Amino acid sequence: MRVIPKQRRRFGYRRISLKLEREGIKMNHKKLRRIYGEEGLSVKRRRGRKRALGTRAPTCQVRVSHAELDRIIRLYGKPQMIVSNNGTAFVSRAMLEWQNSAGVSWHYIAPGKPQQNGFAESFNGKLRDELLNEEVFDSLGHAKRALSLWRHDFNNVRPHSGIGGLAPAARRTLSQCGSIAPGALPKHQTWRYQHKGLS
Repeated sequence: MRVIPKQRRRFGYRRISLKLEREGIKMNHKKLRRIYGEEGLSVKRRRGRKRALGTRAPTCQVRVSHAELDRIIRLYGKPQMIVSNNGTAFVSRAMLEWQNSAGVSWHYIAPGKPQQNGFAESFNGKLRDELLNEEVFDSLGHAKRALSLWRHDFNNVRPHSGIGGLAPAARRTLSQCGSIAPGALPKHQTWRYQHKGLS
């Protein structure tokens, strides 16, 4: 149990529990939480921001070409709809032209309502917490390598609580090969609590 938090500093006891279950170690969640606290493994609160090292210099202009978006569609298929905020990157003429040529519908969330795009906001938070706030990049190559490793881990290794502790690649494989009954994978649940009146 001490090894996982050293490798995954931003994992809480629930995600550590999922990792332990993969290794065949099943433990009552209350006991696990107690041991987790006694060992001082709690996720540390962040204090302040990291400062970049070195001198400041003008950055080169990087343009994402239409070829990159087309490559993603070739790899994963064309989405029915893309949901985004109203940021300048998404409302540019180039994006609108690509959207029309690719035949992909686009939905903009209401201004100031990030909860309307919860999946993207959740992903952005995890990326920021587990990678961007943990590293100081010394070059563009370093940033690309670190992001590539994190993306592979996120999709192939990291347990996701919304899909029963599986990694997305494992879930996709199970659902595509038909080794599970349709609808057998856990679905996201919304818990409703009833407030009981005091008598």
